[in-house]
Amino acid sequence: MHARNKQPAFTLIEVLMVVLIISILAALVIPQFQESATDAKDATLTHTLQVIRKAIERFRAQHHGKPPGWNGQIETAYWHLVYYSDAAGSVSYVPDAAYPYGPYLPDLPKNPITGGAIFKPSTNPAGETPNENLKISGLVVGWFYDKATGRIAANATGSTSSGVPRIQL
Repeated sequence: MHARNKQPAFTLIEVLMVVLIISILAALVIPQFQESATDAKDATLTHTLQVIRKAIERFRAQHHGKPPGWNGQIETAYWHLVYYSDAAGSVSYVPDAAYPYGPYLPDLPKNPITGGAIFKPSTNPAGETPNENLKISGLVVGWFYDKATGRIAANATGSTSSGVPRIQL
């Protein structure tokens, strides 16, 4: 006869208690990670808006106070920011002595909430109703832009963790 060594083992109750404790801890920690991800998107959105607004201001400084797109369709605002231009607002895709200004951005940044990077024309960007599914020509709208004033707002629903509506950032 073999002498069986009794190995210490966990009982079913002990295993269930450990699983229960881990579940409770996960339930407490996971929402904090989700909130952190939302806070990170809001911080990115705020920073992206600052970058675009600074580019708009640099354009204005070199174009007699006129904002990007003042002299054309909404696409002209995009071209003014990412290509070369002259004082009259004409655009060139390549650097040239006749087009001494710009580019102000390497490309129009994407809105971190919608993933969209195109402008939707607006006369009151911060007064728009955000719609994260809004599309123009099949492309998701990232920004509301007033080419007459240079004001811009994010197409983003909801509010930041501090209660500020994202459209008003």
